[in-house]
Amino acid sequence: MSVQKNALPLPTGRQVGLLLNQLLGRSVRVEQNATAMAVRQPCVIGIYVADDDAVVALCVFDLKLGCHLGACLSMIPPVIAEESVRRGVLGENIAENLYEVANIMSSMFNHDGQAHVRLREIVQAVKAVPPFVGEMLVRKPMRLDLNINISGYGAGPMVLLIEP
Repeated sequence: MSVQKNALPLPTGRQVGLLLNQLLGRSVRVEQNATAMAVRQPCVIGIYVADDDAVVALCVFDLKLGCHLGACLSMIPPVIAEESVRRGVLGENIAENLYEVANIMSSMFNHDGQAHVRLREIVQAVKAVPPFVGEMLVRKPMRLDLNINISGYGAGPMVLLIEP
């Protein structure tokens, strides 16, 4: 089987919702935004790379959503997630859990005949969005803007960006 380096297919809101419902074991409501949301701090960014280490996709979680996703994965009480939001930074356990969520989300980018995609890291953008995000936005990536609401935890926006 040959591997092509074409643009990755953009997941759908339904695919994201199904993955998160299954992963978190609770109801997750996903709504697609018709208009592009601003990518701003504070946020957490999952950086996805191909086998050649080229960045091929980003997943930008609003800090509040990142805290709630990370907390929900191992049933850390929502009040702890809210405390992280108030502090403006992910706690260590929540950050580790969010890494796992973002890592599992890489499965949405992997398809037969395409380059393998993996999560390289997550980056917390507390004071400013890293320049590489702005650079990608200038290249007009494919994007999916979502509002995600985790039952019993909280809600927030998420943006998937895929290199054109």
